[in-house]
Amino acid sequence: MKRFFLSLLMVVVLGSSSWAANYWLLTDLGSSAQMIGIGGIEGFGDSANSVFENPASLSRVNSASLSAFTTTILGEITYTNFALANKFSFGTIGIGYMDASVGGISHTGQNTDSIGTHFSVYQFDYKNTIMKLSYEKSVTKTWFVGASLSQYRMAFDDVNGGVTNFDVGTLYDYGPATFSFSIRNFVVGKKIEFGRNDLGHVLEELLPFQTTFGLQYRMGQIDSYLQFKDNGTTNMISLGTCYRLETYPISISAGYKQFQVLDKTKDTLVFGLGLILEDMSFHYAFEKSSHLDFDNKNYFSMTVKF
Repeated sequence: MKRFFLSLLMVVVLGSSSWAANYWLLTDLGSSAQMIGIGGIEGFGDSANSVFENPASLSRVNSASLSAFTTTILGEITYTNFALANKFSFGTIGIGYMDASVGGISHTGQNTDSIGTHFSVYQFDYKNTIMKLSYEKSVTKTWFVGASLSQYRMAFDDVNGGVTNFDVGTLYDYGPATFSFSIRNFVVGKKIEFGRNDLGHVLEELLPFQTTFGLQYRMGQIDSYLQFKDNGTTNMISLGTCYRLETYPISISAGYKQFQVLDKTKDTLVFGLGLILEDMSFHYAFEKSSHLDFDNKNYFSMTVKF
């Protein structure tokens, strides 16, 4: 599996010498089990992980918030994030760190024997990271704006690169409805460069310009969600709902989401459970995958308010 994963990376990152492919954003996977459980819909959380979504939704953080999220993809890729946010008199500030990593990948050589067997020369790690610094400010009691500074880095073997960009967003409450709009990688055309290949061509990938519009509608104990997302090449839609039990601190959620795999748009159903206490919350989400060997995806996240 690690050799396959490395081969896939080489195709995606180094396969083109004359044009820039789109860089894979870790945020496309999701920032928490809570948002994945409603169909991967962004911008309506109330904890620190909002720094990875619409920074304007940090307005929903009432004091200090700490969040953490983890999962494993394809049995090899460890995915984690941590975020911290605090509300001040002048606005809300949040910081976040997100990474996907694979350890112990073998760099192989080939013997000169008749069958050309391979051997391991050394091992290296793959790491893809995002760091966020976010700020939210209220314009009125119902209208909020926010911005994030994003630092992207990726490294594996002797290939590494980094780039900086910005996110902006706004959140507007209108009675039982809340509208969220955000732009990821606001500075269009920025690329992450990984050096040059043997022919002297620049190896680079383009940061995708993403726009996300979402709607949350609250009716009693049920929240309904709708999202439209455009990553520059594909338009995707997501639907979700969440029901909060009246007598128990438990939430049940479900969602439908579309997502992009290479040049194809696919869809899936997700389900979630939440345990929401006074100062802590725990969330779990389940997603069915089309991968033959790893057909179940499980996500876990935790939030602490203090």
